[in-house]
Amino acid sequence: MGSDKPSLPVVFRPFLIGLAASSGLLAILILLAIAANSFYVDKLNPAASPLLKELRADACSGTASPQELDKFRDMDFLSKKSFIRALLLSRKLPLLALASFAIFFLSIHAIFLGKAPIPTLPDPSEPLGKSSDKNKALYPILALAGIGLVFSIFLLLRADSGAVSLDSEPGAGTQVEKNSPGNSLLSAPTNTTASEAVHSQDANIKGSSGAWPFFRGPSGNNIASKDSFPLSWDVQSGKNIAWKSQIPKKGNSSPLVWDDKIFFTGADNESREVFCFSISDGSLLWRREIEIDGKTAENLNIFDDTGYAAPSMALSPDRAVAIFANGDIACLDHSGNIFWKKYLGSATNMYGYASSPIISGNKILIQFDNEKDPSLIALALDSGDELWKVKRAVIPSWASPSILAGGEVDGRIAVNGNPFVAIYELKDGKEISKFECSFNDLAISPAFNEKLILIPEGGDKLSCFTSDKLEPLWHISEDLPDVATPLLSEFRTYLAAPSGIVSCIDLNGGAKLWSHEFGTGFYSSPILAGGRVYLCDRDGKTHVFEDSAEFKLLASSDLGEPVVSIPAFVPSKIIIRGSEHLFCIFFQAADAQRSE
Repeated sequence: MGSDKPSLPVVFRPFLIGLAASSGLLAILILLAIAANSFYVDKLNPAASPLLKELRADACSGTASPQELDKFRDMDFLSKKSFIRALLLSRKLPLLALASFAIFFLSIHAIFLGKAPIPTLPDPSEPLGKSSDKNKALYPILALAGIGLVFSIFLLLRADSGAVSLDSEPGAGTQVEKNSPGNSLLSAPTNTTASEAVHSQDANIKGSSGAWPFFRGPSGNNIASKDSFPLSWDVQSGKNIAWKSQIPKKGNSSPLVWDDKIFFTGADNESREVFCFSISDGSLLWRREIEIDGKTAENLNIFDDTGYAAPSMALSPDRAVAIFANGDIACLDHSGNIFWKKYLGSATNMYGYASSPIISGNKILIQFDNEKDPSLIALALDSGDELWKVKRAVIPSWASPSILAGGEVDGRIAVNGNPFVAIYELKDGKEISKFECSFNDLAISPAFNEKLILIPEGGDKLSCFTSDKLEPLWHISEDLPDVATPLLSEFRTYLAAPSGIVSCIDLNGGAKLWSHEFGTGFYSSPILAGGRVYLCDRDGKTHVFEDSAEFKLLASSDLGEPVVSIPAFVPSKIIIRGSEHLFCIFFQAADAQRSE
């Protein structure tokens, strides 16, 4: 009689042998692919390409021809696309290796079952070397399978821990441990305390008669008040132009307003400054140079499109926070006195640092995605001390963080990035959820209203989710913006593409309602103000159209100089920063009546 131990029919043995051989071979090939991919990740890094560095230096010097600029942008695009694909592959291959080794191990086990009986470990009482031949044959196979399994788990953990980040170096402060609800944006949100869920608009605008305290407005969502604003203006005739003032130093940051003061920054390769203008007459009230331990932004080779002062400031009732391309950050009062200043570290990336901070309560939130130490940082507004810091395994981007409002996600931060978009707890920076994103040259920030959030997902598409449960609704993939963040009104979203095409999308299903092609592309984001949409193109022409399911252009007004920043909207006034001048567009009642 045979053994009474379980066995499998012999007929399955050829299949199991083939499965074991193929899965084992596949596992070996995947390990080789992991090694090759790890090598090519470094080679494909755009920041390490000598040719791209040379072309970039020529482009920054201003001596490059339009053809050379196009060549640089094309090469940069292809390089980043290949690099991001390699980064995403480095996360997936260990999973495949792990699955292959698991199949191999189970197949080997089943093969020995089919030969009956199941091999067992030697009896401890049996003299050494007396084990059966079957057991001896099994040991090296199991050992190899175990080594492969352990190695696959190691690679998987290494990929998930952020080992794919660019030249990642330990930063100052405490690294926040990752939560592990999975990589899906659909992960259920956890509860937050009411004290940590203070929305920026309520916490930082109270007591102000007119405030535009953040990049993209009071709530960071491209929406102004419902007051009446000028519909059109003309610089030559002076129509609706309250004043026009020379800008002391070049910069691309957007103007911010608190009561009767306008704040913005300017910088070059020698110095960085904060400026404060009077909203009543356009006079310069004060200017402060920010210098920290003699550090300068020299030799950063920053593109003019970005500049040394691209991040907009952030305001609270008694503080003004400014950050610059070299990693300097400073906190001043509204009279120009510096309360604290510090150096965050290297902020270098391919085009120059451009992420704007936002304030919530006593926290300054900074998306610091650079080539050395990409991270999301919370500093104390009153002292500049680091409250928490989250390491991010991403390549540099130019997006800014958004504080979500409404539903169960109030008190959470949405942060775009490559190769993933993530949502974090405002309280302590814990990661709630994330998903893959391979959007090229990511500069748009998360767009949202009280019910929905629109963020890049996968490869070159924008996806719409509910803002409370983070459930997917629809996505779009044509005429997408690359710098201008979309506007979400109550029923529609507006996209401003670099080609000059503006699209209106129905939020209830994602159908395109209309599109209109203007002559010039957009860096500035569309703003909903007084029930109308205002959008500045790069030539300085502001187009005003209805927030409607049908396109209706109300006016187009030309400033006569380029505009890349977002205007500030305060009751009856629009503040626009051109390349050379600061403009105050003043509301006149007759103009408003004609537009109704």
